[in-house]
Amino acid sequence: MNHRSPIHRSRRRGFSLVELLIVVVIVGVLAMMAVPKMNAAVNARSVTSARARVESMIATARAGAIHKGRESLFATSGTWISAWTKHPTTGAWENLVPWQQLDLLYPGVSLSFGGSGWSHVWYDKRGVAYSKPPSTTVFRITRSGVASDSVCVTRLGQILPRACVI
Repeated sequence: MNHRSPIHRSRRRGFSLVELLIVVVIVGVLAMMAVPKMNAAVNARSVTSARARVESMIATARAGAIHKGRESLFATSGTWISAWTKHPTTGAWENLVPWQQLDLLYPGVSLSFGGSGWSHVWYDKRGVAYSKPPSTTVFRITRSGVASDSVCVTRLGQILPRACVI
């Protein structure tokens, strides 16, 4: 015969409300500590991705000039970027890459330029940039004033491998 005392039969299973609340509070505190770091990582990644897109568009314009043997252009208008080449017979500008809006692709990202003060980089048939006055053109990419980077194009039309500050 198996005789169990009433204490053994009423053994509880599961967690009490206090234990669950303690776990919820601990998870909440950990989440509050992680959110700012996640936001900073998202901001930095958006700026890095936008920088890579601007660099590739500039490289496309330069490659178009060299490959096709005609003038090419990387142009910006606000947060819009595009690459163009000149038609050899008509002289009309043709789109190498359609206009892309950076702040639509990467919300909160803005684009500004400095250095030569030009909002474009114009390449001749050899892939050398026209630059008047002769200086480096800087395209600054920022997101929400928190993260920033820049793309620098020398007066010869080459993209500098690291961000520059001018």
